[in-house]
Amino acid sequence: MREDQRLSVSGIIIIVITAVYGFLKVLETAYIEININKIKFAAEDGDERYSVLHEHLKKIDSLTASIDFGAILCCIGATIVSAKTFLQPIAEIIAGFGVDKSAAVFFAGVLIMVVLAMLLLLFGILLPQKIGTRYCENMVFSTIKHITIISAVLSPAVMVCLGLSHALGKALDINPREEDDNVTEEEIRILVDAGEDNGAIDENEKEMINNIFEFNNTIVGDIATHRTDIVAVGLNATLEDIIILINEEKFSRIPVYDENIDDIIGFFRVRDLLKFYGDGSNGKNFCLNNIILEPYFVPFSKKTDELFEDMQKNKVQMAIVVDEYGGTAGIVTMEDLIEEIVGNIFDEYDVEDEEIREIDENTFLVKGTTQIDEVEELFDVEFKNHDYYDTIGGFLIGQLGRIPDEKERPKITVGNVEFKVEKIDEKRIELIKIHKIVELKAE
Repeated sequence: MREDQRLSVSGIIIIVITAVYGFLKVLETAYIEININKIKFAAEDGDERYSVLHEHLKKIDSLTASIDFGAILCCIGATIVSAKTFLQPIAEIIAGFGVDKSAAVFFAGVLIMVVLAMLLLLFGILLPQKIGTRYCENMVFSTIKHITIISAVLSPAVMVCLGLSHALGKALDINPREEDDNVTEEEIRILVDAGEDNGAIDENEKEMINNIFEFNNTIVGDIATHRTDIVAVGLNATLEDIIILINEEKFSRIPVYDENIDDIIGFFRVRDLLKFYGDGSNGKNFCLNNIILEPYFVPFSKKTDELFEDMQKNKVQMAIVVDEYGGTAGIVTMEDLIEEIVGNIFDEYDVEDEEIREIDENTFLVKGTTQIDEVEELFDVEFKNHDYYDTIGGFLIGQLGRIPDEKERPKITVGNVEFKVEKIDEKRIELIKIHKIVELKAE
């Protein structure tokens, strides 16, 4: 065989070995990423395909060991073929530059290892991991027969290695199953769905459990009362004005600002006002400064679970949310945080006011402060540039390009959704009628 033919054949062999190595690494990733509990639940529900897969996965240790063993053989094979075929020619090229022959062989070997490592990393690890992670279930389903054959061929060597591994693990007091008890979020959600289906968990309990998982993915700014909705008093407010405000708003804690809402200096508890009546002065000795408590400031981007822990630790019931410029973005209370998990909590002063009220199947009355993603979910749509807005009212103002007058009732259509402003108050859209346009199919 001529030298050029030998090099070509060797190159093809290396490409084939790399492809096999990549295929095995795809399988390895797929077997690692596949949700075994999901397979188990589906099998218990009577799905025949999942039952077969569940039985197959009972031997997952030996299956993945066989895959790793095959991948190691590929690496060794690629190294042997590369060294035998390319070491001498590359060494001669390097020696042609005046390098000592032994040094040239060394540098040729290093060069071959680096190039081979790059090939295996790219086509045998990085790409296969992405493919295996994305299509893990399909890959495992479609290769059950292939991996069973590979496992059977390599089983003698694999069994010896597994036996030695378990013996060494036992000697080192390492439990090979210690990580098997870890349960993922996805698995818990699957269990919750199954529990709801068989009646063990009701809808409210399911929502609460799902809210717990969402809790640590939410930032404070998403749940805070916006600065425009903050009920606060100035430092120079009179007792009479404060009493009127308390009777109107029914809050138990009220922030206090100095010059404006961006200069909150603390808050007071409504119950502390009683001391000005209990001293016999009937409120004449009132001094707001005497009952102001130190404010607790938190950044807009803080995670809600972290804030919950901090407020518990510091025994704080109200936090002032500040933006990146140091201005007041809003306020958040312990009640707001708890409501993120258990849903709305209504006391004797709260009037239940639905953000979204159904008129008919395709028409709803929606408050302007409703989160835009809730409206998108309700109508199964995604509005263009929706990431620029938090509320549906803000989105409509953006679409109109202006703030409507209070007497205006503008109407616009975005895609197959029609919006009509029903109420405007103080430059804010308060209420919107939203109708989804449904095309009637010709019979």
